[in-house]
Amino acid sequence: MNDELTNINRFANYLASLTDSEDYRQFIKHEKKNLRSDFIESGWFQHKGKPFTTKEILYIWFNSEIFHSDPKKTSIFLEWLEIFADDTAKSMLFMAVYDCILVIRNINWSAMELAKNHMYLRMPNTYKARPCQEKKGF
Repeated sequence: MNDELTNINRFANYLASLTDSEDYRQFIKHEKKNLRSDFIESGWFQHKGKPFTTKEILYIWFNSEIFHSDPKKTSIFLEWLEIFADDTAKSMLFMAVYDCILVIRNINWSAMELAKNHMYLRMPNTYKARPCQEKKGF
């Protein structure tokens, strides 16, 4: 989420600022664009006529049920449970987390060799060949 200290978008922007490589910056832009779940954002799942977003699923679930017990978020979460079976709701959360973790993994992989005395960013060899929607491992 945006207000977290370990926000992946901020981290990705920081990594992109460390290099003049346009290819690396495009890689980061691509990964940030894919920080979502195609499963969730397919349009199949809606609440009050509005399609769900990955960010919304994570924000509501984590701030109501899992960590913070925010009453407003809990109210929305309980509305969702009236619409979806418990297993469906849990599957939606799983897919939202899983698909986002793939992007976080890719960005983390690119920075694995980065150190104060070793400014080295990695980028997949196949990056330019991949269409934007694909989420393949490295």
